[in-house]
Amino acid sequence: MFDTSEVWAKVLKSLRENGESVLFGACSDLGDIEFTSDCVIITAHNESVYAILKKHLPTLNKYAGGPYIDLKLAKKDTYKTDVIEKLKELFGDKLKVEER
Repeated sequence: MFDTSEVWAKVLKSLRENGESVLFGACSDLGDIEFTSDCVIITAHNESVYAILKKHLPTLNKYAGGPYIDLKLAKKDTYKTDVIEKLKELFGDKLKVEER
């Protein structure tokens, strides 16, 4: 058991130091990262970002020092619903949402 947030920090630092700019950019803008006692769980909410991370997962784990990174793709409906709920909390009845 160890601090996986430190593992993630190490990955980001290694990406920056090794000139992995596309991968560093994709990893820097992630909003849904969970740190458990034995892994870093990344949930991507964008299929393009997911594809980049999946393609480079071996590189990420290399910089992590082992197979500590787990990657998931969020279901679109779940993400959309969460965003709508958060916006409604902020704006209340002033916000009207039309779903297509």
